[in-house]
Amino acid sequence: MLDVWAKLLNYSGDIHLDLAIALLILARLIAVLMLTPFLGGKLVPNQVKVATAISLSLILFPIVKDGTMTKGLPDIGPIYAVYLLKEVFIGMAIGFMASLTFQTLEAAGNFLDTARGASMAQLMVPQLEEQGPILAQLNVQLGIVLFLVLNGHHYFLRAVFRSFTILPIDTFPSLGGNLTTFVDFMIRATANVLVVAMQIVIPALIAIFMVDVVLGIANRAAPQINVFFLGMPIKAYVGIVFALLALNYLSQILIHQFRLMLHDLNVLMQMMAPR
Repeated sequence: MLDVWAKLLNYSGDIHLDLAIALLILARLIAVLMLTPFLGGKLVPNQVKVATAISLSLILFPIVKDGTMTKGLPDIGPIYAVYLLKEVFIGMAIGFMASLTFQTLEAAGNFLDTARGASMAQLMVPQLEEQGPILAQLNVQLGIVLFLVLNGHHYFLRAVFRSFTILPIDTFPSLGGNLTTFVDFMIRATANVLVVAMQIVIPALIAIFMVDVVLGIANRAAPQINVFFLGMPIKAYVGIVFALLALNYLSQILIHQFRLMLHDLNVLMQMMAPR
């Protein structure tokens, strides 16, 4: 059937090789689109993701075929399936690194809503397809808007395109020559989620802690006061006020984290580059 279509379209190339190349490109792109919240993440229907991946692959196909391939591809079969899994792994690694900043924002919102006693108010975070408190939803949406306003998606797509040069589809990643080095890099990147989340939310947490201290002193002075129920609305309001006051501070942290994310993407690709 493919040969028939090739003749009908006056196609003169190797249709089987071109199909193999196109499928490998699509495998990496779809894996990236599945995990990046600012490109839709889990919110966008699968049909739209596939259509977007196909559109991007039309741009990448001549570049990959004529400029980045250094070896050959096997015929479609069990060995070719291994190449497909390799492309899915690379795409998921890139998408995972891109999603960490937004996971950080969600974690910061979780910390603050738990401290102010509002963690029971759960909303769906569409881009992550996870339940999260109200401020977690606010932080993620703010981060996505800021990332798009800064044209971060342009730089990210440029990095994804460059990955086909650094990590050609016909070679296997080296993982830095040592699996331990690669795993250590991923663990450190993941651990930064909690570190940065605490940096974002620490002013509000300190304010809520001071409220608890004041209420504790008041309870010692007047034991008949029910400080537990009195403190719930106070901590809720204090948390919201400090969260709003920290928006400018948050934007500065996010700009730095976006730059760090793009840098980590480049480090990750260089680490996986074949030796």
